[in-house]
Amino acid sequence: MNGINDKCLTSAKYTFEGLSAWFPQAFDEKWGTDQIVVTIPMEPRQIQDFCLLDSRVRISVKIVSELTSGKDDPSRLSRSIASIEVESPNPESLAWYRRIGGRLEKPVLPAHRRFCGDGHAVRLPRR
Repeated sequence: MNGINDKCLTSAKYTFEGLSAWFPQAFDEKWGTDQIVVTIPMEPRQIQDFCLLDSRVRISVKIVSELTSGKDDPSRLSRSIASIEVESPNPESLAWYRRIGGRLEKPVLPAHRRFCGDGHAVRLPRR
């Protein structure tokens, strides 16, 4: 890479704190009368996959399980990690992918529109 504006990248993966809370868990847990079975997939679980028509940029939302072991005991901990993957049809620069990441993290809304707690946009009076 010759610098931040060198067009040499075709994809990027983004993770944001709290993103996983919006999606189902990557693992499956089944309770029976005499056993509990936890299934942890080895491959990421695809939640959404679409392509933007004009730019042909592909957006994928995936969830993967992270399995860790206790340091001093045989315990195991599994947590789901959600990520957003962006693939461009042509090489783009790191600066381009950083701008996309910023837009994913903090969507830009007009000053007179804000979101309610339930996720719906509301119109606020202009000052």
